[in-house]
Amino acid sequence: MAGRGLLGLESPKIVVQVKTPQVGSEAISQLTGLVASQGADYGLIATWAGLSKPARDAVKHQRFKIKVWESADIIETVQNNYEKLPDEVRVRLPLQRVWMLAR
Repeated sequence: MAGRGLLGLESPKIVVQVKTPQVGSEAISQLTGLVASQGADYGLIATWAGLSKPARDAVKHQRFKIKVWESADIIETVQNNYEKLPDEVRVRLPLQRVWMLAR
């Protein structure tokens, strides 16, 4: 769980779950419950393997509370914000921009 402010207690507060296998609807229900019980504003599931159809349906019903980052979203966000990351993160995730001629 994270939030704004010196102690991370100010809104918006977010509960994040990182999932390796494909996410099922039970994970969405669990995150929805955690958001409510922890008094968070939002929930985020980051998954490399995507969501099952029932999980996608569950997210549609929670679209203002639950956000999903799948592999393409994660890669795009890292690429778009890499230069803004702290040095200690960039050391652990060393990327190099490569320029190629367009077709």
